[in-house]
Amino acid sequence: MRFPDEIKRIRHPCSLFRFLRKLGFFKDIKQPSKPYVPKPYHTPTKIGVKMRLDVKYVSNSIIQVIFFIIFGLTSFTNVH
Repeated sequence: MRFPDEIKRIRHPCSLFRFLRKLGFFKDIKQPSKPYVPKPYHTPTKIGVKMRLDVKYVSNSIIQVIFFIIFGLTSFTNVH
């Protein structure tokens, strides 16, 4: 069946675009993405540099053990 000249069937340009896109005429051009480069991470070499611990009370016996380990002292006075 043919349409008369006065009543022609007009298609929307979007349908032509969809058809041509399915055929592969309009392929998406992907921009090359930059590769992920991680930032350098500073790893501490000493113990206690990375983490901080606040202590409100340290018993006298623990202080004596710490001083003995560090300085080799076995007895001292006025340490709080």
